[in-house]
Amino acid sequence: MTKAEGRWLRYTPPWPGTPFSLWCPDSQAKCQLLTGIECFEPEQDTFEVLSSLLLHCDNCTYVDIGCNMGIFAAYAASLGAAVRCFEPQSTWTTALQKTAASFPRFEAQQAAVFPFVTPNNEKSVTLSTYNAYRPCEIGRQPMSNDSVTVPRVSLDRDILAGRHVSLLKIDIDSIEGALLHTATNMLEARTTEIDSILVELGCFHFRTELDPTPKDRPGCVFAAVGPSSGQQHPRGGDVHDLWRLQRLGYDVYRLRTHTHQEIFDWRGTDLNRNHSPLHPLYVPMRHVRAMKKVDYLPMQADSKLYDQLIGRMQSVLITRVRLAEVTKAQTKDLELAHVAGALAKLNEGNPAVSGRTCCSE
Repeated sequence: MTKAEGRWLRYTPPWPGTPFSLWCPDSQAKCQLLTGIECFEPEQDTFEVLSSLLLHCDNCTYVDIGCNMGIFAAYAASLGAAVRCFEPQSTWTTALQKTAASFPRFEAQQAAVFPFVTPNNEKSVTLSTYNAYRPCEIGRQPMSNDSVTVPRVSLDRDILAGRHVSLLKIDIDSIEGALLHTATNMLEARTTEIDSILVELGCFHFRTELDPTPKDRPGCVFAAVGPSSGQQHPRGGDVHDLWRLQRLGYDVYRLRTHTHQEIFDWRGTDLNRNHSPLHPLYVPMRHVRAMKKVDYLPMQADSKLYDQLIGRMQSVLITRVRLAEVTKAQTKDLELAHVAGALAKLNEGNPAVSGRTCCSE
């Protein structure tokens, strides 16, 4: 692939989204995979979250950590949000800067995001390009087993401190849990404001190697916030952060695009079979705003109940925006219907009331 290769791609997200354009850094044939059924990217449930929280939101700020080629960042910008996007791989940041130029409030920065400032205040970090995610294998050729040195950005000082964020999306297949842990600490300390957080937790394999062999790539890598494996510390974080956030007034949902606990990949294979049944703490919900299926997590009395909550890779929406509420009117209607039915049964065969309707005198 030459440096000049690439093209504009017109993408139409699911309803109620509107079409938008982004720069795709590859051939026309590969770029078109993003619009068909041959590729499982981009994830439809992420589109649903953005539509639910950012639609017609002119004063919103969307921060995307690990924005890759910028599909969701461009969609957020098309919805009217001001966008800050962080991506370490040059193949994607080159495309991101082309896309950002077509929107009035879109900032794309080549950087690797870490939870906090290091004691020696390191300004850069060297990363391997081997683990760089490639949707539909787009951009594979220039992403060999090389390394890249990029600016090091801290979540606390450089992104969140003293700022209000409408939606923070964290999806880097690495230290999402550690980043969420820092955000939770800052929210408790009131050094930042975040309305909603969309974060991917869990993984397929619990590994600590930073440079795996090509035949055994891990689903995630862990940071030193807690033990490097186990469900209590998904991707370097702490599952009890979900309970802490609930105490701060946030609701927690697990996103899912399946029914009866099936999770299908783009080939139609049930990834969830014999692995992780729906956790008993979750309450299944349907049609919450633009989201077709979510699982609601009621707050528990003891955070220890969350220890085994995160298993396989899953996206979690943490929000203080009221998305749904109990349908009290429907509950009252059902109670009245039950009472009316009981009275009708008691009055069966009573000549004083037989044959009367509800409105007869």
